[in-house]
Amino acid sequence: MSASTTKRPKRLWVMVGMNVLVTAINLGTILYLLLGSSVPAAFAKTPISAISSAALPVILLTSSIFCLWGYRTAHAVTLTAALLFYGTVCAQHVAMLLAQDSNFTASVVLKLRAGVLRSLIEIGVNLWALLSPKTRSFFSASAIAPNYRLERP
Repeated sequence: MSASTTKRPKRLWVMVGMNVLVTAINLGTILYLLLGSSVPAAFAKTPISAISSAALPVILLTSSIFCLWGYRTAHAVTLTAALLFYGTVCAQHVAMLLAQDSNFTASVVLKLRAGVLRSLIEIGVNLWALLSPKTRSFFSASAIAPNYRLERP
């Protein structure tokens, strides 16, 4: 490889690991709701709703992996998918917290607040990992030789 190649930043590993774990849990839940025999009818998913629910997590998962491999445009796709995925989760929790007719117990309110905080942290980790100067230099045109994407340190 050329001397201009930079090392893959550790923050990128952290972000990709988090995104892979969260999306894998999400996709596993969708699969369980689709195929599980003990799922109540109100929560069961049809194949069409499962596909639409899984689209954004799959995009986030694959773009995160491509990001780790060093594809130049993957960081923009990953950032967009992460903002949409985690932002939607955060908005759902906030909407439930602000619902006027909700009779949530204190423990449910605490879980919703924790969900908002977790989503904001996940957004922050993605912003930190993808917009930092180290990561920008990793994705710069001079840092990535087109034939060495998978051979990067």
